Amino acid sequence: MVWMGRTSYQKLLREKPSSKGNSTSQVTELNRDRIEIAENPELSLDVQSLKEKLDEHSKQLEQSAEKLSQLE
Repeated sequence: MVWMGRTSYQKLLREKPSSKGNSTSQVTELNRDRIEIAENPELSLDVQSLKEKLDEHSKQLEQSAEKLSQLE
C-alpha cells in the first residue's frame, strides 16, 4: 500500500468522481476507502466483522442452493 500524507489524503477525499460508471472513479473510491480503513482501526475491525458475516451468509446461501437442487 502506498502511504499518503494527510494533505494528499484529504484532497483525495474531497475529489468527486466524474461518473459512477467510470472504472477509474470506482478505483479512486476503492483506494479512498482502503486509506480510510487503514487510518481508522475501529473501521478496520468493522470491515473484518462484515467480511466474516458475508462469508457466513455466502456459505448458507450455497448450502441452500445445494438443497434446492437436490429437491428438483
